[in-house]
Amino acid sequence: MMVYLKTLLLVLVSINQIYSQEFKCDCYKDLVFLYTEIKSTPSYKTLDKEDKLSFKKSFDNVLNGVDSNQVSTYECFYFMNKVLEPLNDNHSEIYGNTISFDKKRIKEPFYLDSISSLKEFNIFPKQSIDLDSLQEKLKLQPKENVEGKYSIKDVIEIIIYKDDLENDYKGVVTKSKIPLWKKGEQILKLVEKDGYFQILTGGFNDKKLLFYRDKINNGRFLFTKWSKIKNYDNHYDIKKSSQKYEFFDLNSETQYLRLSSFSCSNNILTNSFDFSYSIKNKVNKDYLIVDLRNNSGGCEKNSKKYLKLLKRYSKNHKGKIFVLVNFLTRSNSEQFLLKLKKTNEVVVLGDDTNSSLSFGWNTSNSKTSFSKRFNIHLTDMDFSQYLEYQNVGIKPEHYLNVDSDWIKQTLSIINDYK
Repeated sequence: MMVYLKTLLLVLVSINQIYSQEFKCDCYKDLVFLYTEIKSTPSYKTLDKEDKLSFKKSFDNVLNGVDSNQVSTYECFYFMNKVLEPLNDNHSEIYGNTISFDKKRIKEPFYLDSISSLKEFNIFPKQSIDLDSLQEKLKLQPKENVEGKYSIKDVIEIIIYKDDLENDYKGVVTKSKIPLWKKGEQILKLVEKDGYFQILTGGFNDKKLLFYRDKINNGRFLFTKWSKIKNYDNHYDIKKSSQKYEFFDLNSETQYLRLSSFSCSNNILTNSFDFSYSIKNKVNKDYLIVDLRNNSGGCEKNSKKYLKLLKRYSKNHKGKIFVLVNFLTRSNSEQFLLKLKKTNEVVVLGDDTNSSLSFGWNTSNSKTSFSKRFNIHLTDMDFSQYLEYQNVGIKPEHYLNVDSDWIKQTLSIINDYK
């Protein structure tokens, strides 16, 4: 009996070692695959010899970490993004390769139990901390601090706290109406760097691993929308509308032009061309507000006609253009703004732009990593002439207050230019 138990123990240890080695091996090969793919990107090619050596050293450090530890899917995903970091390329992305649950079946008996047991939905760490006492402690934190209680509408609530041991912040679910997210699960890992946060999180309906770059302002994460304040008037973002493009008179001297997207999808392009044609002879007052808030970019095929229209307006009417931007103004809309700023009569207001304008995608093709656990979508367009703005953004001449309407604030500022 004793011999049998010893033999069984040895078998189990061997299996565990093999499993652990496969875990490490898969991540190791995923990282090597990623590094190989990165070397063909424009962001890598713009690096000088010294920067490439530094990039290789950073990659080797990550690889050594994988070599010496058992690595979970969650940890491997973080390591993959650590490899990307020195590229200074905010378009290249990696995300989890997981399935979504069927929302129509969620109320069926046993359906949620059956999918909740799948490994794809159980890769996020579960924290055993006393959430109730931690919430009480964090109530004393001021709104400006990162730590505290956050929510997205009334759908999900979390607390974010500092983990001094790992030198990061963790966001743990305290309440959730989303079936796949349970109390105690770590939905966020936040690492602060250069005034921004690198955020490892998961999709609400599929727990797909996601990695974002975000910024906090007035107790609210600007991209991921986690907020300490519920039901507040949001003046930072552009108001939601079914219309991507709008134009109207604000008063006898001022007009308003909303440009919410420069997407090259067929329907938006068609809509955009029709709209630009309809207003080409109507932009004619002394002052024009151009609203680029939340414009995530697109392509020059869409944006260039508006650049031409606005330059013509500035030349023919000697009008002054006031451009509203925020952290959600990114990519081609940032490039558009820099070209527009070459016109002397342009004033930028709002907040720093996203600073993601030096590289881009011409194709939407992504590749699957060696282990099939991750999808990798790397850039293939070079706009390195804008590198000085990468991770810095375009600074406005006037920063606007988040507590009141930005268009009204702009109208007040326009009065100072009269």
